[in-house]
Amino acid sequence: MSFSQFEIEAIEKMLPAMGEHVVSTGIADKPFNDCSRDEILGLFAAAVKTFRGELHQIFDREGISF
Repeated sequence: MSFSQFEIEAIEKMLPAMGEHVVSTGIADKPFNDCSRDEILGLFAAAVKTFRGELHQIFDREGISF
């Protein structure tokens, strides 16, 4: 899978927020297999929401509209 430069930048910018989510929910202290369904869904939802927000900011900065 290849990513655009904008996508790579958005991924890099979202990493601190994802780390905060993992720590604040307590899933940092247990194996992935021990996480509940809701914890995993919350992690994915936070990742998607954060990625989309970062990508939107990049597009705004670059003058790319949708």
